[in-house]
Amino acid sequence: MTECPNCASAADEHATFCEVCGLEFASGKLPEAPPPPQPIAAPAPVGPETEKEGAPAAAVPSGVDDSGWIATVEADRVFFDTTSAESPDVTIVFPEGMTAVEVPLRGVEILIGRKVEEDNVHPDLDLGADAGVSRRHAALTRRADGRWDLVDLGSTNGTRLGPDSDPIPANDPVVLDDGSTLHVGAWTRVTIRRRSAPE
Repeated sequence: MTECPNCASAADEHATFCEVCGLEFASGKLPEAPPPPQPIAAPAPVGPETEKEGAPAAAVPSGVDDSGWIATVEADRVFFDTTSAESPDVTIVFPEGMTAVEVPLRGVEILIGRKVEEDNVHPDLDLGADAGVSRRHAALTRRADGRWDLVDLGSTNGTRLGPDSDPIPANDPVVLDDGSTLHVGAWTRVTIRRRSAPE
């Protein structure tokens, strides 16, 4: 481990950038303010209630199970203000005007993190607009009763259930209920809820 010269956070000596402030170690450059957020790439929800005139309904890919749950990703100003107060030397810009994005949860395990092509990290729930999110931040695992377990994967900034809570212990599963919210990175809130009653 080494130390980031910008924010003094611990960093892997082989990392190309700081997972807290986004500093690129080779060039010494900090990331620019994020562009207007784009919808997270994910399959659209399935069902007649999601069909719009002139747009075909999306199909669940073959072999991919639609769990009936959805994650709503949005920017939380209160959480951002709290994390900014805790780390005043870190420069991360709050994404004003970001709209909520809904992502269907498919399959039995969902990786939450930040996409990094050079490290071949491709999270199912890509929160890459938030520089405070680790590459492999957390995971959701579907339980036999249909609910989800949340596991922090040893992320740099931790995973919280609610903006004011302490980070959950790494590698210790926590059961989520319909409406549970998790806070990650500098400003991201993810709400897990049922899209429809299980069949």
